[in-house]
Amino acid sequence: MGKHAREFRRMVVEDPSIRLAAVFEGTSGDDRLIGTAKADTFHAYEGGSDRLTGNAGNDTFHLGGAFDPIDGGDGRDILRLNGDYSAGLLIDRTMLTGVERIIYGSFPASPRHDYALTFTEDLHDGATVQTLTIGSGDHWYELANEVTIDASAMTRTRLDIEGSIKDDVIRGGQLADRLAGDSGADVIYGGGGRDIFEFRGYDAEARRSFDTIMDFARGDRIELMGYGTDLRLGAPDGEAGTIDIRYARRSDTTILTISTDETPRPELIIHLAGNHDLTIDDFIF
Repeated sequence: MGKHAREFRRMVVEDPSIRLAAVFEGTSGDDRLIGTAKADTFHAYEGGSDRLTGNAGNDTFHLGGAFDPIDGGDGRDILRLNGDYSAGLLIDRTMLTGVERIIYGSFPASPRHDYALTFTEDLHDGATVQTLTIGSGDHWYELANEVTIDASAMTRTRLDIEGSIKDDVIRGGQLADRLAGDSGADVIYGGGGRDIFEFRGYDAEARRSFDTIMDFARGDRIELMGYGTDLRLGAPDGEAGTIDIRYARRSDTTILTISTDETPRPELIIHLAGNHDLTIDDFIF
C-alpha cells in the first residue's frame, strides 16, 4: 500500500459485554478496511483502489462516484451510493457481495445524481435464493434524479426495485420481483417469475405521464397501494372508496385508467405492451 493508504483490521474485544461499532474513513490511497462484528460504517469517498470488508453486523458502506469492491459479510448490510454513476456500472460478485440493500440518493445540500447499474450475475454464489432491495432511502432528500437498472442476469435473487423522480428504465430478474417506477414516465420489464408492479396512491398528484410495463404476463400482478378499498374492473362511475379500472386496446398496447372518484380525469394511467384480457385477479389493492 502507498504511504497515504490505511489498513484497519478487526478490533478484538475481550469483554463480551462491551458493544463497539467502528467508523472507517478512507484516504486517497489504496485502503483495506476490515470491520468488526458490530454495525460498522465505512466511508470511501477520497479515491484510491479500496477494498471494504464488513464481517458480521449490520454494516453501512458509503461510496461516491467510484466503486470499490465490497464484501458485506454476515448481517443485513446497506450500500449507499452518492455520486454520478450515469456512465454505467457493471456489477458482479467480485465487486459486490453480502449486501442486502442498495440506496441511491444524496445528502440534503448535494445535487441529485443519475444511476445506471447493470448486474451481470447474482451477488452470491450459494444455491439458496436471496433478496436484494434497490431504491431511494428513507429520507426526503435520498432520491435519485434518474435511474437505469438492469438485473435481468440475476437468476437466484428476488428483487425489490424502486425508481426515481424522473424517467427510468427498470429490468427485473428471473424470479418473482417487486418493481416500482415511482414518478416519471418509466419503462419496466419484469423478466421471469410472477412479478408485482407497484403503484402508490400518494404519487398520483405528481403523475403527469404514464409508466409502460413491457412484458406483463399471466401470473404477474399490478398492486395499487393507497387508492381505495374496493376494486371494480370496468365500472361505469366512480364512488368514494372504490378503485375503478378501465382498459382499452389500441394497436399493440393495452391502456389502463384508474379512477377513485367521479371526476373524468384518472389518477393513474398505465400502459401494457401487447393486447391483454385483464381480470380482477391481475390486481392487488
